[in-house]
Amino acid sequence: RKCQEAAQHVGGSIEIKSFLGFGGSSHIFKLGEQMVMKIPKYGQMVTYLTRECEILGKLASCEKPSIPRVMPWGVSNVNLSIRNEISQIKALRLEGIVGRTLDTYCKYQCWEIREKFHCVIRDVYDALEYAHSKGVIHMDVKPGNITVRPKKEGFDVLLGDWGCSRLRNEEIERGGFVGTPAYAHDDLFGKIKNTALMVEPDFDFASLGYSWYH
Repeated sequence: RKCQEAAQHVGGSIEIKSFLGFGGSSHIFKLGEQMVMKIPKYGQMVTYLTRECEILGKLASCEKPSIPRVMPWGVSNVNLSIRNEISQIKALRLEGIVGRTLDTYCKYQCWEIREKFHCVIRDVYDALEYAHSKGVIHMDVKPGNITVRPKKEGFDVLLGDWGCSRLRNEEIERGGFVGTPAYAHDDLFGKIKNTALMVEPDFDFASLGYSWYH
């Protein structure tokens, strides 16, 4: 049913393989072995997809497989608002690995990933370093946003959900909050209550550390 509703939402002849799950802002569908589609859960969540589209556009030159790519729809009868107008975006088509999130993998198949876990963290760290070099801070690094898929030696890794991202030195208003509390930098609980806070790479590295500990 969810796949049928998604196809109607997109308004084009797109084959949807399966419903993968949902995050805080979107439903995620599998289109192929390395292709997914994200649709906002509610109307107001379009903002997150719009930001994700813009941010991933800034990172489009990255050759690392750990950062997803926004892909054109390539279907003539898909609504133009989906393909071309970022301000009215209804769905994102993303290229990247399709696998399990890190928290799910560790819960059910921890013995497979334990010896290679440092490689997973390294790949996420490399993705963050690249994003930071382009002035982008992810702001929501957590196991649920890290996708892993086994390969012959180790794992393919993807850092997804860039909808909360901010630009370096962008200001978070007093009393605001970005990300997931369980993995957020301490400053988001302290200083932000009293004054505006500038976004820095340390926010991501702290979240990565908490993810590793988890």
